[in-house]
Amino acid sequence: MMIYDVDELAMGVSEARELTASIRQVGESMWELVQTAYRGRAWAALGYESWDAYCSTEFAATRLALPREDRQEVVQSLRETGMSTRAIAAATGVSAMTVSTDLASVKNLTVAPIVGVNGKTYQPTQPAPAVAHVSHNSGVNEWYTPAPYIEAARNVLDGIDLDPASSALANETVKATTFYTEQDDGLTQPWAGTVWMNPPYAQPLISEFVAKLVVSYQTGDVPAAIVLVNNGTETRWGQNLLLAASAVCFPASRVRFIDPDGKPSAPLQGQMICYLGNEPGRFVAEFGQSGACL
Repeated sequence: MMIYDVDELAMGVSEARELTASIRQVGESMWELVQTAYRGRAWAALGYESWDAYCSTEFAATRLALPREDRQEVVQSLRETGMSTRAIAAATGVSAMTVSTDLASVKNLTVAPIVGVNGKTYQPTQPAPAVAHVSHNSGVNEWYTPAPYIEAARNVLDGIDLDPASSALANETVKATTFYTEQDDGLTQPWAGTVWMNPPYAQPLISEFVAKLVVSYQTGDVPAAIVLVNNGTETRWGQNLLLAASAVCFPASRVRFIDPDGKPSAPLQGQMICYLGNEPGRFVAEFGQSGACL
């Protein structure tokens, strides 16, 4: 069996093909080869558009399935070598949320710099001690996004997997598969899948929510996201968000958030809606009716 140098990330077609064949054959020791295939971008060498497509085609349903009792150990091992949540999910045949849940249960997890599905390396985020919750400039904690913006986001994302700063009442409109409340502390929870986010607007929470989203997007854990925030283009968090975004909408009028009694607010400034994802044209087509899109 070939020995692979994980420091040499790029590989040719013949090397990628031999490595892929080895993964099918070597059983328990295959996870080291999986790590090498990921870091070496074997899928690109073999002409696949993504790691997900490579795993599903080359290994099919029989391949990397894990007994539940072994999964957490394998997931932890793959993460510690720098594989993203999304990449681990594709390799092990479980959902990204399942991988995130497994990782959240591991104490003192040591994570190498994460190699995203784009081949770039990112530093892992550390859980923040702050309490995450939806807030607004007025100081009132419970403000909800008007339904038309949520519907537009759902249309662009083909559904919302996660709202990391929400409540049970807010999720009646958002309809996210998973949502985190104040008590859940979204900054310390796993993020995976498509994200709708109207984060707390107070510091340092807004900076922390934006930072976690950007890293989760860059690593591939979050493939697409839409974020509604105040148009703080001059702030560090605003610049961080805009640099990661592939499109942005500046609503023609201020978004009138709704309080728990159903009364609209009188916002103090305008907002921006940022899209992180690979279909900016779809975002512009949906949100262009709300304001100027770039």
